[in-house]
Amino acid sequence: MGGSTENVIQRQLDTLLPNPQDYDLIFVSSQECLGNRMTNRIHQLEFYLKSKGFENIDTQNSYVYMFQMFLICFVKSTLSKEVSRVMSQRVAKGKNLAFTTVGNKGGLCYSFVLKNRIFNVIGCHLQHKQEKQAKRNKMSRDLVNEMKMQDLQFKMKDSFLTSWATSAFYMGDLNYRLKSSFTELNNTNVRDLAISWIPTKDQLVEAMSEGYYPGYAEMPITFIPSYKMSTNEESYVNKKDQAPSYCDRCLFKNNLLMEYTSDFYRCIHNCHGSDHRPVQLGITLKNFGQPRFQDLARLVNTDVPRQGYGELTVKMVSISNFDFSKSFILSKFIIPTITDAT
Repeated sequence: MGGSTENVIQRQLDTLLPNPQDYDLIFVSSQECLGNRMTNRIHQLEFYLKSKGFENIDTQNSYVYMFQMFLICFVKSTLSKEVSRVMSQRVAKGKNLAFTTVGNKGGLCYSFVLKNRIFNVIGCHLQHKQEKQAKRNKMSRDLVNEMKMQDLQFKMKDSFLTSWATSAFYMGDLNYRLKSSFTELNNTNVRDLAISWIPTKDQLVEAMSEGYYPGYAEMPITFIPSYKMSTNEESYVNKKDQAPSYCDRCLFKNNLLMEYTSDFYRCIHNCHGSDHRPVQLGITLKNFGQPRFQDLARLVNTDVPRQGYGELTVKMVSISNFDFSKSFILSKFIIPTITDAT
């Protein structure tokens, strides 16, 4: 029976993570994963990806978790020695109780450096219910504002986590809905209508058009909604007349305008066991080397959209005629100092 169980798990992971060897970094964000099930899923992921030549980025704790959500990051073993300054943080945004805030909603984050480039990875579970769009928008903005792990963020007023990274990823159960109903959109027509409704009926598209998630991009959606589905078959379930929706999303922020390609943005509908289906984004960053100091001008340019509100004021002299490669001070500035996690 043990062998049979292992074969089932192997098939599930092969479905969930096809061809992992094609990538150097893999980030997995999960929500609504209970107790022992969470621990088992994490161990299965670690065993599977280590067999494919990957290691945990966080060599001390392996992953970061809060209540029913976790975030875990992997790097190809051949690159593991080039990972440094790994930090994690959790921010709870659930119900406020007498002595604490419940972590059933909120976010988890990893920040790390690879080949002199800073990566920030955020996994979140935002406010549920279709009518709570405004609360989702505020929760998302507040999460990024409160996640401060780098020294520059502590020292500079109104600096935000994803503004000081080379690349940032924001993913998870964002809980944004299609503004419709199950009566209007259901198993009879979802394949014909859902994708065409995204530009006008999707709440995340609307939020981004209103200035939330500044600087983030979402690749074109070519799949049917990820929620709410039967746990054991590929069909949608009617819950309080809620329309099938794209609750699970992956966003990418490219602060240095590094050239990249989107390899895929997909939903694995045949991966059963939950009323959500996993959504995946594959990105290839091109010309991945040491960032030029000139690129950092973009990070302190107040015209570049920031996550949240507030102004970032930076005084700089003209640097157009400098040879940055010959300046020890300027080259040291390429990687901002990162403080210990608190």
